[in-house]
Order: sequence, then C-alpha cells, then structure tokens
Amino acid sequence: MGKYVFLLFIFPFAAFSQSALITPIYLIHSKDTIKSIAYPIVNCKAETDIALRINNSIKASVFINDTTQFVMSLLNNIHKKDKSFKMEYKVNHNKNGLLSITVQSIPSKGDRKPPVYLNFDLKTGNIITLNTMFKTKNDSFSFAQAVIPSIIDSVQLLEQTIDKNNPDYGKIIEWLNMSLSNFQDSYSGKYIMTDREIIVYFDCFIPHNLLSYKHSYQVSFYYKTLKNVFKPDMVKRLSN
Repeated sequence: MGKYVFLLFIFPFAAFSQSALITPIYLIHSKDTIKSIAYPIVNCKAETDIALRINNSIKASVFINDTTQFVMSLLNNIHKKDKSFKMEYKVNHNKNGLLSITVQSIPSKGDRKPPVYLNFDLKTGNIITLNTMFKTKNDSFSFAQAVIPSIIDSVQLLEQTIDKNNPDYGKIIEWLNMSLSNFQDSYSGKYIMTDREIIVYFDCFIPHNLLSYKHSYQVSFYYKTLKNVFKPDMVKRLSN
C-alpha cells in the first residue's frame, strides 16, 4: 500500500457550547497530491465525550465503519482506478449549539452515492432528526405532508422529460417510481439547517448506466414559517 500524507487545517470558532471547532482531515496519496479525501472532525478538549459522539456519527455515516484500514484501502483503490474521485464536505450551519454538515463523495464514474446530511446538537452530541424538532407528532406529520407532494410533482416532471425512444426508458421509469415510493413509505426528512431556513432533500437514485446525471430535489422552509410548530428551544436557537 502506498504512503499517505495527513494534513490538518484547523479553523477556530467560538465556544464549543455555541459552535464547533471543525478540523478538516485531508488524506492525500503521496504519488498524486491532487487527489484527496476530506471529511470533518469536531474537536474540543473540554467536551471530549460530545466530540467523540459526533465524530463517530460522521464516520459511521460516511465510511460505514470507523477504521483507518477502510480509508487507506479506499484511497489505494482511487489511486489505481479513479483519478478524479473526491470526497468533500460543507458546513451549512454552526452556531447556537447547532451544527449542520453535508458530506459528498464524487466519483468520476460508476454509481453515485447521495450526499450525507448530518445535523447535531452540540450540547449533547446527538443527531437531530426533523421529527424531534416539532412540538407534536401532528406537527411533524403535517410538515411531511407539505414536503412529499412537492417532491412528487418534481419527479413527475422529470419523468416527462425522459425520451420514450430510449431503450432503457422502462427501466428508468421503474427506478424513478421505486425511488419515489420508498421516499413516501419511509419519509425520514433528510435535511440541512442554514442561517435562515430548513432545506429538505430528496436524492433520486437511478443507476449510472441508465442515467449519467444525478437528480436531487429540495424544498425550503424559512424558520419564521415554522416557529409555531417547532419546540420553543429550537425556535430560540434557530432565530438568533
């Protein structure tokens, strides 16, 4: 296995109780300094248990298992087969004890993986799901009913753009319908927080050999429109 260089870039933030200290980890193959994998590490000596909980959640979501061997094997495979593979992340929100991160793998070929959307409570280190933000189950259900029809309309518009003369037309429509059906049946509210709004995502999975481009849909809700259905603590933290 080739040699790798680990580069740490530390960006300081305010107190950990309000925002996180994010350390991007870049793993670069020594034979090609352009290719790299970058994923975020949360670090704070005063809150090591919370940081550990967050980091384990990030790595489990991105790498499936948290082992250095896995990352090294992945990099070695990239060096041999996929010269433009990248993994990158974006911090969407990082204040008032709330952290929202998107992690994206970008292969040059093969099936694309949807982004990983992660939202954390920095007071506990726990992942924040949309359902836990609402006052009641009815509020959560009503929110889902506002999201789902919008996504369905977008996917149906996509279906109308598919060339019916395409020899894979039937398979493409089958994958679209299956993906949409799974979204409706097991709606989990994949989302990010920003400074102004909640953005809910639906990544429509279609095998790369059927469609070479990715389809991702989103529905946005400003915090001010959700203040009557969110828990008071969440309203306060998201409004500042």
